[in-house]
Amino acid sequence: RNPIDRAYSNYILMHQEGDTTKTFEEMIQMAMDEIEKNKSKLNDDVYIANTFYQNILARGFYADQLKIWFEKFQKKQILIIPSEDLALKPDQVLTKVFEFLDLPYFKIKDFTKQNKREYPPMKDETRKLLIEFYKPHNEKLYSLINQHFDWDK
Repeated sequence: RNPIDRAYSNYILMHQEGDTTKTFEEMIQMAMDEIEKNKSKLNDDVYIANTFYQNILARGFYADQLKIWFEKFQKKQILIIPSEDLALKPDQVLTKVFEFLDLPYFKIKDFTKQNKREYPPMKDETRKLLIEFYKPHNEKLYSLINQHFDWDK
């Protein structure tokens, strides 16, 4: 999922459940400050596992997370599908999943989204800030998986 939309959705859930009273902009500024302050700990696996990925923005550093998986599994054993594709063309994506898993095709009858939340759009200036923030992390991901997603919007 686009890391910007994932972070915003995560914030909305936290806000609706009463886990924060801060604005999204306050939350991301705190997250950016924490990331900057702790850059030297980014090679510490214990720190990464226990602390860093609790950060609302760091969870979107997908390349860093996938590197760990690629140390255990061959790239060809992992199927990466953008959630945007799943939302737009679910039948095609699920066909791809079935093929990847070497399972027979199964027609899903109902693609109605479940547990869907409605929330206000993100501020344009916040999205622009996060596009720039995530740009190097997304480029790292695209290089790692040889695939590009349209996340600069």
